[in-house]
Amino acid sequence: MHFEEHARDEMLDILESLGDSEAKVTITGYTGLLTAQTCLDPVDVTRRTGQKISEEPWSVRYCLRMVPIQRTVRASIADIAGESGFVAGMIPEGETYKIYVKKRGSAVSGTEIIKEMALRIPNKVRMKQPDRMVLVEIIQDMAGISVLQEGDVLGVHGIKRSLS
Repeated sequence: MHFEEHARDEMLDILESLGDSEAKVTITGYTGLLTAQTCLDPVDVTRRTGQKISEEPWSVRYCLRMVPIQRTVRASIADIAGESGFVAGMIPEGETYKIYVKKRGSAVSGTEIIKEMALRIPNKVRMKQPDRMVLVEIIQDMAGISVLQEGDVLGVHGIKRSLS
């Protein structure tokens, strides 16, 4: 929080070290929140950054949490629900899921998003300990969608604490 410029520069350095020198990192209007566009696989970026922190804990100082986003669409119920085919394709048959919606600056109904997406995903929902988490992050008029497993969201403090 309040070190957004440092975090932006650090994220650009991380992405360049992983192979994307064309990445764009934007400081949003929300304190402590940045977005990044990269040609790299976002889940791979969080995993490889976590490995880097494990080896060199001092190498990341300002980026405290990284949430991989796999798809971006307009923040409307129709556009988000339209990505249900992508989501269903990312959840193997027999695995369970839970949809989690995080909104900032949007009046779109999280409950409606969950309802519309769940109608289109054939897998079973499990509220506690699902195999996959369908994450919908909304920032004003844009939505990011990801299908994640345990450990795909990078929490820098947790990694550093585990090294102590």
